[in-house]
Order: sequence, then structure tokens, then C-alpha cells
Amino acid sequence: ARLLGMSSEADAMLSEPAHLAGTVNSPEKPNIEGNDRVVREFDVYLSRCEPADMQVYVLQYPLRPPDNPYRLEEQCEGVRVKPNQCKLEVEIGLDAHGPNYDRNAQPQMHIGKQTLNSMPVPARASYAVGLMKNGALHLVPVHVAVQLRPCLQYLDAHDEKKRAEGEKAKKKSGEEMGDEDDDARNAQLTPLQLQIKRRETERQAEMRLHSHAYLKQREEEEKWVELEAYGADSETAALLRDQLSRPRAEALPFTMTRARYLSAIVPSDEQMEKVTPGFGSAAKLTKQYLESLPLDTRVQAIFSRGTNQTLTYRKVAEMCPSEASEEDVLRALEKWAVLVQGCWVASSALRSEGQPTRYKIRDALLLSFTERRVLTRVEVQALAGAGNMEVARSVLADLAVHHRREGTYEFKQETDFSFLSAHPELVERQRAQWESGTVRAQPSEADDVATTTAPSCPVSSLPPMVLESLKVALLTVMKTRRVCSLRGLRQWLVSDPEAGVAVQAADASDEEILSTARSCVLVIGNTLVLPETGDENIDPFRNILIDLLIRKKSVKKAEILAEASKVLGAEVPTSVYNKVMKDTCVTKGGEWLLKSGDEPDRK
Repeated sequence: ARLLGMSSEADAMLSEPAHLAGTVNSPEKPNIEGNDRVVREFDVYLSRCEPADMQVYVLQYPLRPPDNPYRLEEQCEGVRVKPNQCKLEVEIGLDAHGPNYDRNAQPQMHIGKQTLNSMPVPARASYAVGLMKNGALHLVPVHVAVQLRPCLQYLDAHDEKKRAEGEKAKKKSGEEMGDEDDDARNAQLTPLQLQIKRRETERQAEMRLHSHAYLKQREEEEKWVELEAYGADSETAALLRDQLSRPRAEALPFTMTRARYLSAIVPSDEQMEKVTPGFGSAAKLTKQYLESLPLDTRVQAIFSRGTNQTLTYRKVAEMCPSEASEEDVLRALEKWAVLVQGCWVASSALRSEGQPTRYKIRDALLLSFTERRVLTRVEVQALAGAGNMEVARSVLADLAVHHRREGTYEFKQETDFSFLSAHPELVERQRAQWESGTVRAQPSEADDVATTTAPSCPVSSLPPMVLESLKVALLTVMKTRRVCSLRGLRQWLVSDPEAGVAVQAADASDEEILSTARSCVLVIGNTLVLPETGDENIDPFRNILIDLLIRKKSVKKAEILAEASKVLGAEVPTSVYNKVMKDTCVTKGGEWLLKSGDEPDRK
């Protein structure tokens, strides 16, 4: 039976005995329900946890074979939990004299106990654990299900210890050499730069509260609560089972009508539209409309017309027919979506509006997001190609979160590790599909699948060694010329000995040089721009300025400061503004333009 959330009055109805019929096939005794006959009836009770803050966890061990479980009664040395985060850790003692313990391993590998860390399992329904007692079934709601896996944090701790020891030794060596200027430097006053931060807007506050950094901070702030573990056969466990299966001493009042009761346990269409992703006026999809569609057409509608282009498997499954198996849902998903970071993203055939360029750029971005969660602005530009940055921005608006201070794009959905670990064959199939350079396009009516080749880099006439040397040369020249033209780059290649074999690229075509440059620097028009200076005081404002210059050829000071204040939440210091504008732009007619890049080297 599937249990749904219900009100206190609805609880009362299930506290009364209910009848649950078990059935077997019986062709000899047909009834109005078919060829099944009732073989047993028993009462079903929904029990409440007492005290109210008690939580029921279901523990799964996906990496442990069923015939060799952990002997928790003998090996468990400690259990701790973060109730708000639903995180659990279990410490298992290891037998250092057992046949599976490598006593010849390196010292840092010798551990006396192993820690199991939890990972939440997304719930597709509301679950309960059941206990048969005195001819009745007692159900207790499950708070959360988690999977426990071994934690290898002790290896990170060893690496951190070695790094700290190395830094300590280095510092000690420097002190022994004796730096006569130490006292003078320590005596100097360090200038402090004060900034007044503006009050957060509601939108900024909402974005901050949903950011990964904030959620990680919340998780780390919660203290671990130590628990005492009891074996399944212990007296304490027996008392708890008896408490959970104890019938109520008194009958609870129940005054709900049948209609109100059904409304309490079954969400209405309006409620479903509020909580179901992909629904809403913008998508013009309703629950009733989706329920009228077969599975394959329903999945197509969700990804082609829904407001969200990226969904977890759990969210998609909630919108599919209840009788559809997981295999059927996955088959439909592979037809209309692609797997990225354990989540499902609408295929480019459904979301490219018939534009070949948009199709290719979107596939290239999705392929990159399968390999890493965050892309830099330089990487996006290299994937989009010359003159296509606006198209890439439009695509990324639905796929990623733009961190303007850092100049990066982060895939908007959290990585669904539970799905990835549960479906290794599907993950491998999707990976092979990407590696082959083909991605699924919209199937035809005959269910034939067309393919399209992912965008490839243009073939260069320059030898590989020259191309690699050119990349190094670009980074070298951009340290002094933060904005450089192609002519300025060629002059440097010919005149500076540091160019090395990259001098052979001086006679290459503009497109060959720009194609190589896009992999390591920003290209605005035919001008090369250093992506970041490495100065954390000026880079946030500089990133905002460059974003504006990519979108517009010229900008006004008021426009620049307004955008910076909106993104940074604070006024830009005059010294920072002057320095960035002097290094990056020239003024003409009261507006700022990107430098030509022909100016002499910065001193």
C-alpha cells in the first residue's frame, strides 16, 4: 500500500482497523474482481513514533553483498547523526588479524576502524516499515532512507598532514636563513580597504539561501549527535518494537466526510501544479493534460514544453503513469533527453528552435557539463566559436547558473550520485554515445533515431608543437598586455626571444590564431583579452566590465557602476574603477570602448 501525507483527522481513520486482502489465482472460484479469491483478512494500523521527534531510518549497504553483511552487533563502535541534514555515520571496527587485513600496507593505510558515510536515497513515494503481531499489520512511517558507503577521508587527512609538515619545514628553513628585513616589514602598517555593503534585495537573498556554498555551510554548522547502538535482539530493541505495535487505548474522534478524507490524502490538481516541475502557465501544461497522454508522448511533452529543461529522474517519474515500470520510463527518457551529472536534460532536438548553430552549441555545452559541473567563460567561448557568444548565453540561461563575480557557469542541478550508482549500464551507454560524437535527435514517426555530429574544432595547418608553444606564448604576452590585438601578438612573436618555436605561428591566418587563442584567453571581436589578472580585489569588477563589453561595443560609466553595484552588492572603490578602466578601455564621446590592443606593453 502507498501511504500519503495526511492530516491529524485522517490519521484517526487509519487508527481504526482496516482490511487488507491477500489474493492468489483461483480459476475454480471466480468472483466480481476476477479469478482471485480472498485468502486472508487482517487489521492494519498506522502507528505514530513516540516521542514525536523519534525518526525511523532505513539503512542500505549497496557495496556490501547480501550474503556477507556487516556484523553490527559485534563490530559497531559508534553511531552519530545530523538530524536536520539527515546524515548518518557508523564506525565499524576492523579485525587487524583477519585474512583480509594487509599488514604490509603503508603506515597511513593502517586503520583500526572504518567509517561509513550516508547518502540520501530520493523517495518516489511515502514508505513505512511493517510488523505483523497478533494477526495485525502495524505500519510505522519511514523518515528517510540512506545508503551507507565506506569513507576514505583518512587518506585526505594523511595528504593534508604531509602538506602541513612541508610548509612548516619550509617556514623553519626560512627562519634559520634569517631575513633581516622581517622586522622592518612587520613594523609597516598594512592599509585596509573598507567597503560598505548594500542591503540585500529579496532576489539576492533567495539566491544566496539556495546556493551550494550556503547549503554546505549549513551542513557543516550542524553538530553531530552521538547515538547509542543496540542490536536487533537486544532488550531495548524488543521494547521499542512492542511500543510501536501497541494499539491505542482509546478511539480517536473522526468527523471528516469521505470527500474531505480523500482530499486530505490525495493532492488536488492545483496542489500538484504548484509542486510539479515543468507545469505552469508558461508551459501551458496541466496535470490533467499530461495524464491523458501515453508514457512516450508524456515524456516528450515534459521536456519540449515544460518550464524546466533539467530534471532529476525522481521528478520525471512522479509525472509518469503509476503503472509504468522504471525500465519503460528510462527507455522514454533516453529517447527525448540526455544524462548530465545524473540528471536528465531535454535533448537539443527539442530545444534548439530549428537553428543548426544553436543545436551544435547546446550539444557541445552539454557534453562539457557531463565531464565537469563548472565551465569558465573562456571554455564557453571556445565551445561556441567566433561570434556565437550570445547564442551560448541564451542556451546557458536554461542549463546553468552564471556566477558573474567568478566569470563561471555552473550546471544548475545538483549531481544525482544515487542515480549514477544505481544505473551503471545506462551511464556507460550514454558516455559511449557522447564519445562517439553522436547524440540523439528527435525520433521520426517510424521511431528511427537520427544522429548529429557534435561540433569539432577546425583543423590547423600548424604542427602540434607550434600550437602548444603558441598557447604558452599567448599567456606570456597577456601578462604584460592585458588587451592585445592580432597585430600586436604577431609583432611580439617575431621580436621577442621568449616566443620560441611559436614564432612560426606569426604567418598563420587570423582564424588559426584566434581558434588557438579561444582555448586560453578571451576573444572579443579580433581582440585578445586576459580572462583574469589573479588580483581578487579587481577581478570581480573586471569580470562585470568584460561581460558588458562582450554584449555592447561601448558603455557609459553610469551603466558600468549600476551593473557592478547590482552584482557585487556594494559600491566599486574609485581606485579599483580607475585601475581596471585604464588597463582595459579607452574613452570616446563620453563612453568607454575596449582598447584596440596596439598599445605598448604595460610597465
